[in-house]
Amino acid sequence: MPDIYVANAQLLGVFCEVFTTGIYFAYLPRCVSIWRRKRRQELPLWLPIAGFVIFLLATANFFTEMVIGYAAFGIRPGETRPDPTTFFADVSSPTSLTKGVLTALLAMVSDFIIVFRAWVIWDYNLWVISLPVGLLVTTWALGVWALWTEFETGIQHTDIMLAEVSVRVRYFFITTFVLNILCASLICWKVWCVVRQTAPILGKNRPSKVLAIVVETASIYCALLLALIISDSVGSNIFFTFLGMLPGITAIVFTVLIVRASNVVRASQANTRSISLHISAVLPHTLHSTVDPHPTSHGAPPRLASEVLADLERMPSESESETESDLGSDQVEKSPV
Repeated sequence: MPDIYVANAQLLGVFCEVFTTGIYFAYLPRCVSIWRRKRRQELPLWLPIAGFVIFLLATANFFTEMVIGYAAFGIRPGETRPDPTTFFADVSSPTSLTKGVLTALLAMVSDFIIVFRAWVIWDYNLWVISLPVGLLVTTWALGVWALWTEFETGIQHTDIMLAEVSVRVRYFFITTFVLNILCASLICWKVWCVVRQTAPILGKNRPSKVLAIVVETASIYCALLLALIISDSVGSNIFFTFLGMLPGITAIVFTVLIVRASNVVRASQANTRSISLHISAVLPHTLHSTVDPHPTSHGAPPRLASEVLADLERMPSESESETESDLGSDQVEKSPV
C-alpha cells in the first residue's frame, strides 16, 4: 500500500494542530473561570501553575507550527515553486528542533500531572505511586535522549522515518503510553472501590460520572499515543499528521477534565452536605480509608470514604472536599442518628 508523502502528512498535521488548538482555546476561558471561582476556596497553587505552563507550551507550539507551515509551503526568493520535501528533510533545522522540544516538554508536563493526580487520589501513598514515578523518570530520560538525537541528526537524505531519531521517539511514546494507562487505571480503580463501598447509600450515578470522565479523557490521549506508536513502527509518514495533533490534544485533555469535573460538582452541590452526613454516620470505621485501612505513608490519618469520593469529583483539587466533609462531620455531632 503506497504511503502518504511526507509533505502531505506534515500539511495535514498543520491543519490538525490548528483545529485541536482552536478547541483548546475555546475551553480555556471556562477553565480560567473555574479557577477564579475556586480561588476563594484555597485552590491548590500547582493547578493554575500547571495550566499556565500548558498554555505557554501549547501556544508556542501552535505559532511554531505556523512558522513551519509557511516556511515549508511558501515560495522563497529565487524559487518558482515551494519545496516542502527538502525543507522537512532537515530534521535539525531551528524550527524543527523548536517544535520537537515544545512537543516533548508538553508531553512531559502532562505525564507529571497525571502521576501527581494519581498520587493525590491514592492519599499520597508512596508505595502505590512508586512504579508510576519510575516510569515518569524513564519517560523523561527517553525524551531527552530523543531530543539530543534530533539535534545530532542533521539532514536526512533517505526516508525520515528510517532515521535513528524516529526509533528513539518511539521508545518515548511507548513509555508515555504505558505510564498514562497505568495512572488512569489506578485512578479508575480508586473510583470503582468508592462506588462499591458507597453504592448502597449514594447509588452509582455520581461516582460513575467521574469514572466516565477519567476513562474518556484518558482514552482520547492514549488512543493518539497508540496511533503514533503504530505509525512509527510501520514506518508510515502519517505519523507526522498524528504528531501535529499531539500538542492540542494534550492541552484539551487537561482542560476538559477540569471543566467536566466541575460540572459534576455543581450539578450535585445541593446534595453534597446530606451525602457527607449519611456516609460519615453509616459507614463503620473499618471503611474509613476505603481501600487501605492503614494510615497513609506520610503519617496522616486515613480519610473518610466521603472525602475520597469528594476528591474524585473535584479532581484535582482537594480543598472543596475537605470543607464539605467538615460540614458533614459537624452535622453528625449536632444531630443524633
